[in-house]
Amino acid sequence: PPPKPLLKLLPNPPPELLAKPPLNPEPEPSIETAPKPPPDPPPNPSPLPPKPPPPELAILRDPPASPLREENCRDPPLVRTDRAMVLRVLRVLWSVRQRA
Repeated sequence: PPPKPLLKLLPNPPPELLAKPPLNPEPEPSIETAPKPPPDPPPNPSPLPPKPPPPELAILRDPPASPLREENCRDPPLVRTDRAMVLRVLRVLWSVRQRA
């Protein structure tokens, strides 16, 4: 069992003893002098060669050009939505400014 601190052995320790921190014969190691943990070992090179990506990923990565996609690029519906949202935000900001 670990040795009990002296303060707990005393029935009623005087307040001076409680106020003073216990004296440590060994100073606690600071961050600079603390021993550094060993660096992580490098990951073991896997004996298996990397797997080729499944065909679904290849389709996502390099899609074939299609006429539908070119039409979408010419007139994406997001532009109209963004423009409407910007106009709405500007209208709200303008009304707030008028009220102030």
